[in-house]
Formats: sequence, structure tokens, C-alpha cells
Amino acid sequence: MPDMSFSTMRRLTLVGAAFALLSSGCGTVEEAVGQVSAEAAARAIGGTVGRLLADHGIRLDGKPRCSADMSVVEGDAALDGTVRCTGRTSTGQDIEATFDGSVSTTSCTGSLIVTVGGRQIIQTPDLPACELASG
Repeated sequence: MPDMSFSTMRRLTLVGAAFALLSSGCGTVEEAVGQVSAEAAARAIGGTVGRLLADHGIRLDGKPRCSADMSVVEGDAALDGTVRCTGRTSTGQDIEATFDGSVSTTSCTGSLIVTVGGRQIIQTPDLPACELASG
């Protein structure tokens, strides 16, 4: 094998990975894109939960941990489904949040329920000011 620079080896590795992904079928590519988008949706909802709690005078100890069960809406640049978040306040109380709706690059529409220490603090029929950051 000829002597290759690190940069050349890195490019070959990336090309090989891309080929493996493409040759494994569209389903795998769509799943990978959906996963990345679901992760971005989880981050967007988590950020919104933190801001809404702060508006109620409740500080979080770190960021909420969120997971999304969402799927791409066919023919639309949006994800539909559920995002669940958990965390802890700066005073040690558990928080739980559940968003059920749709997330796009420009908005989030759907309901959000947030409990702190088992007490419902926030219930919105429409989620205000949420955005899926691109990239």
C-alpha cells in the first residue's frame, strides 16, 4: 500500500462511509436523517422548557434531558410526534415535560405539559416561541 497522507486517508474513509450508507438502501439514509432531526427537535423543546420554567421563576440544574419519538411529515419540512424531557431544578425537585405536536425549522405547534415535583406548572395548548435550529 502506498504511503498516504492523513488527509487522503480521511477522505477515503468518508467516501467509504458514504458509499456504505447509500448502498444499504434509502431506508437507512431516511432513518439517519430522521434521527438527526429528532435530536434537534429534542434540543429545541428542551430549550423551550428551560425558558418557560425561568419565566415562572424556576431555575434548572443544567439542561433537561430530552428524547424524541418523531417522524418526518411526508411532503413537509416538519416532524410530528412526542418529545419527553426530564431534569432537576436548582432546589432538587424533579421536572418532567411532555410535548405532543409538530416541529419545523420555523415553529413548534402542539401542547406542552411540565410538572415540577409532581405538580403541574405549565400546560399550554399551543407552544410559544420554539424553533428547530438548522445545522
